[in-house]
Amino acid sequence: MSEMRMWYVYILQSVNFPEQQYTGSTSDLKQRLASHNAGKSTHTAKFAPWVLLWYSAFPDKYRALEFETYLKSHSGRAFAKKRLHSWILPALYLSGNLIQSPHSPQLHASLASSANHPDSVMTRQRRRRLIRTRRRLTGLALVASISFLAGMTDAVGLMLTGNFVSFMTGNTTRAAIAVGTGDFGHAAVLFSAILTFIAGNALGIVIAHAADRRAFVVLACVSVLLAAAAGFAEPSLILVQFYLVVLAMGLVNATVEHIEGLPIGLTYVTGALSRFGRGIGRFLLGDRDFAWTVQIVPWSGMIVGAIIGAFLAGALGAHALWLVSMAALLLALVTLFIPRPLQRRFSHRLMAAAPMVRRSK
Repeated sequence: MSEMRMWYVYILQSVNFPEQQYTGSTSDLKQRLASHNAGKSTHTAKFAPWVLLWYSAFPDKYRALEFETYLKSHSGRAFAKKRLHSWILPALYLSGNLIQSPHSPQLHASLASSANHPDSVMTRQRRRRLIRTRRRLTGLALVASISFLAGMTDAVGLMLTGNFVSFMTGNTTRAAIAVGTGDFGHAAVLFSAILTFIAGNALGIVIAHAADRRAFVVLACVSVLLAAAAGFAEPSLILVQFYLVVLAMGLVNATVEHIEGLPIGLTYVTGALSRFGRGIGRFLLGDRDFAWTVQIVPWSGMIVGAIIGAFLAGALGAHALWLVSMAALLLALVTLFIPRPLQRRFSHRLMAAAPMVRRSK
């Protein structure tokens, strides 16, 4: 009598992105796990390496496929989260052992060596530190790049139009001076720029939260706006060019809102320098939390970008905006390599509005 061939339904968890899980089925679990970690599956290659979170054996293929389909459904995911993960996760994280299956003790023994791999026995604390560090470095690199783009755009816009395109504190002061000196036309231009900047920030948040790839979509919109501004190079259309660049700069701020809970400004550095200075003060008083040091990143990116922007504006004039637009598009394409779960960590989550409760008289 031939030996019955077992089929297995399994759940994997990414080592580097624990929020990513994958459910599948196979007749050779050991080989299938190795295949996932070797990047042979297009669905899981991006988040490799993986560890085995849970599995169960079935007497035939069709029952296994039926249960796999169920686990991938909405109710199945809820069942797995409530009935499986609640007791599997602590044991897996703390001991690194695979879950015993009464159907196949031999399989557990054959997979024990892979469970003892350093990636599998990584403690919860170490894994969290690794993920937090990776998330932080990715976020800071993105902030530096976007601040560089903002500084370059700000310098080009200032040299072309004579007004700030992202420094709204300066525009507010200049608008007030214009009102005080009776130059109401210039005051109207600057107040309109402030409103346009606010509108750009609001529009950026709406676009970012509606898009799956928030950074790519926002930066692509910025690139389009800058390209449109470059097309209005005629002196009679200078205000149109000015407002388009201001709108683009407002939009940029929606790309990254914070890094690990620390607020980050992308097109203005006054707040960053203020937080940096306050951090120095707390350090002098004995506080050894160096989280404030990240505030120097947007300032550094902006000043380097502004230097290059000034050079481009001096050499190319209005055509410099085309290069800035191309830089924004290039940066947008680069963000496609940042995993979506990681991008979501750089933005504030929208909270659902609480239903209004009518008080009884």
